[in-house]
Order: sequence, then structure tokens, then C-alpha cells
Amino acid sequence: MLIKRTINKEVVNAMPKAAFTGEIHVVNTPWEAERAVAYLRGCPLLGIDSETRPSFAKGHTHKVALLQVASEEHCFLFRLNVMGLTLPLITLLEMPHITKVGLSLKDDFMMLHKRAPFEPRGIIELQEFVRPFGIEDPKSVRNRRNSQSWPTRSRRLPRPWAANMPTRTPTIAFRCMAVRAS
Repeated sequence: MLIKRTINKEVVNAMPKAAFTGEIHVVNTPWEAERAVAYLRGCPLLGIDSETRPSFAKGHTHKVALLQVASEEHCFLFRLNVMGLTLPLITLLEMPHITKVGLSLKDDFMMLHKRAPFEPRGIIELQEFVRPFGIEDPKSVRNRRNSQSWPTRSRRLPRPWAANMPTRTPTIAFRCMAVRAS
């Protein structure tokens, strides 16, 4: 098996498209979050990503607005800006026996800590995961995530802090699982 140390744009653009074909659920209430987490607790592998409203003022940041958690069949978009970081979600993030995969999870968890304290467990940071394979530029994983081969939500749909949330969207959380599996 040939492992490339970097991936250029041409190679990335030639890769087949990956799309999440499962169901997408927008979670707005703590009760919905509890039901979603009950399902997710039965999944051995989850993809995770968060979205935070950008700030253009120096020294000003916003809290995480949306947490995406995806299994192979379902993706849950937890609207943290509406319901906050609930105890069931915190419990899920702290479960060591459920593997949670993502890109830049350290940054995601740092921002989530602004909502509530917790100790994430069972985490695979893809940028660290690829280093033992000789991939010198972990950003090449991120390049694949942001490539035209995987259209990002920002090109097609409103931002997660907007009033209307989509009910179908390709998700970065699912794509992290696809990178982990490939």
C-alpha cells in the first residue's frame, strides 16, 4: 500500500465524492438531545465536528453554535446556541468505550469548554492519527475535508447560528468517519 506524505489539490479533486446518505436530525431541545444520545450510546464509532460563529473583532469569540455527531446511519445536529451543552451530550463525550473521530478536535473541545466543563474520552484526532504513517503535512487531511470532492455545508446551506436549519446536509462529522475508514 502506497501512502503519500502530502496530497495536492489535483489529486484531491480527482477523488470520488463521499456523501452522507443517512438521516439528518436537527436537535433543538434537551429532550430531543436525550433521545439522540440514547441512540448514539449504542454506536461504537462516531464522527464529531463543531461550528462556531466567526468573530471579526479582535479578542471577541462566540460560543459553539452547533455540534455535529454522526454514526453511519444518522447525523444529529445539536443546536447548542438554542439548548446549550446538555448533560447527556457531556456524558457521551466522556464515554471512553465509544470512539469519537474528528479533525482539530482539540480546538473543538476548547471551544465547547466555554459552554460546560467535561473530560473528553475515546478520541481519535485524525491529524495525529496520520503522523505514524509518515504523512508530513497533517493539513493534507484537512485539505481533503475542504476539497471540492466533499462539498462543505457553507457552500450550500445557511450557517448553524442562522434561524432556519437544514434537514439534509453532507456533514464534516460523517466525512471524518470516511477518512478514518479509508
